[in-house]
Amino acid sequence: MNPQSEGLRAMVSRRAMIVSMAVCLALSCLTSHNARADDKPARIVVLGDSHTAGSGIAVGYRFTDQLEFALRAKGKAVVVFNAGVVHDTAANGLARLDRAVPDGTHAVIVQLGGTDMLRGTDPNVTRAALAAILQNLQARRIVALLCGARPHTNFGHEYEKAFAAMFAGLASEYNVLFYEAFDDVLSTILSSRLSAACIQIRLGSKRSSRAYCPRSRLS
Repeated sequence: MNPQSEGLRAMVSRRAMIVSMAVCLALSCLTSHNARADDKPARIVVLGDSHTAGSGIAVGYRFTDQLEFALRAKGKAVVVFNAGVVHDTAANGLARLDRAVPDGTHAVIVQLGGTDMLRGTDPNVTRAALAAILQNLQARRIVALLCGARPHTNFGHEYEKAFAAMFAGLASEYNVLFYEAFDDVLSTILSSRLSAACIQIRLGSKRSSRAYCPRSRLS
C-alpha cells in the first residue's frame, strides 16, 4: 500500500472515530417516539458529497464503513448507509432527501455545503437548502448531526466567514448536533481533547438533543 493511500485511510478513520462520539450521544438521546422496541439495529444515513461518497477509497475504508465499525466497537447495534454523491450540492441533497433517507431511519449526518462553498454559491442559497433538510428531518423526528466545512476557497475571507457562520447558525436555530468541520484532518491532541471533553448535551422542553463539539483549531 502506498503512503498516500495509508494517509487517506488514516484520515477517514480519524473522522469516523470523532463523529462516532456525537452519533453515540444522538442515539442515546432518541425520543420515546423513535425508541426501538425490538432488537433491530439503528439505521444511520450519511447524506453528503464527495467526502461521504468516498470515490477512490476502497470498500471498508470509506467514512461510512469506518463509522459503522467504530460505533459497533462501542457496543452500538447500527447500520450506516452511504448516501454520498460526488460533488453534490446542498440543493441536490434536498432534492433527493426522501429517497436517500427512507422511513425507519433513526439518525442522519448531514454533510453538505462544502461543494457550494468551493463553487462560490451564495451562503443564503445553501442555507435555505440545508434548513429545508433539517426541517424535513425534524418533522419526521429523525435525529440530525449537521457537519460544517473548513473554509478554504478563493472567494475571500468575508465569504468564508459567512459560510462558517451559516453552518453554526443553522445548528443553533434548529437545535441539532453540530460538528464544525467535517473535512478537517485532526491531530492526536485534538482527538484526545474531544474524547475527554467531547460534547455537552442539553435536553430541551421537547426532549430534543443539542450538542456542540469544541471549536478548537489546529495551530
